[in-house]
Amino acid sequence: MGFTLVELLVSISIMALLSGILVPVLSHVRSKAFEVKSMSNLRGFGSQLTVFANDSQGYYPPSVATVGDRDNWTWYDPRRLVGSKQRTPRIHRSMSAYLHDYINVESLHCPDSPDQYKYLEDMWDSGDEWDNPETPQEKDPMSGSYCYFWGYDSVVITEQGKRLFRGPRRPGDGRKYSKLLACDFFGYSGGYDPSPPRTYASCERMALGASRSTQLLAPYWSGVSEMPQKPVDDDHPRPEHLPKIRLKAVYADGHVESYTEQDVVALDVISNPKTFETFGIDDDNTPGLFYIPKKALE
Repeated sequence: MGFTLVELLVSISIMALLSGILVPVLSHVRSKAFEVKSMSNLRGFGSQLTVFANDSQGYYPPSVATVGDRDNWTWYDPRRLVGSKQRTPRIHRSMSAYLHDYINVESLHCPDSPDQYKYLEDMWDSGDEWDNPETPQEKDPMSGSYCYFWGYDSVVITEQGKRLFRGPRRPGDGRKYSKLLACDFFGYSGGYDPSPPRTYASCERMALGASRSTQLLAPYWSGVSEMPQKPVDDDHPRPEHLPKIRLKAVYADGHVESYTEQDVVALDVISNPKTFETFGIDDDNTPGLFYIPKKALE
């Protein structure tokens, strides 16, 4: 009435074979589902941002990816959902102060990131008054899963040298401004991963990497590259080989595209808005480099 030893071994072998076939297939299906969800998030985000512009004399809201206030400020991490300080009474520190009634907070979370930031909804509802209850600092900044580039200036590093990158201010901006609104976070070195300093990080799972999170950053994937350095110039060493990764971006015309590590250029964050001096990657306070699709330069 029971299994013979041979029958048991055959059954185990069949189950092992089926597992070997199904696990990669299910993993691929799961990955594709996350990719579709992320593209949906970005598409919805882009369309609602356009609605905001239509309600606001044709302009996107100011970038909150800043440090400092009034005349003493500079750009910083483009993932910022809440900046360090309110720049002026009319320029808020929180993206929510502009977009709370336009954006579903769930769309701010990349589904392939290790986890959702546990205070995401509280942060979105608190707006300029956001303060992480787990830190002693009053009114903490907060950075999320995606990078947001409207109203954001930076310096892009290409093989031909450096040039100014200017994120769109309005849906109909001309060639002076990029059309890139938002994209997956993919970066190198910098303040998001202070130890060890020379690391890659992304909201998307990479070939290398383990999950990381802090009290002021949404959870992300991070890993150290052991590849040699190839200098772009003396001040901006850049890893020669990037980890394999698939990323998404949304543009001002509303379309969403996917791209890989082979289709990116690096942005260096401006530390002085008047002179366009950049942080580089060796400054203790650097936010690091951020990779964007090359198409954003067209």
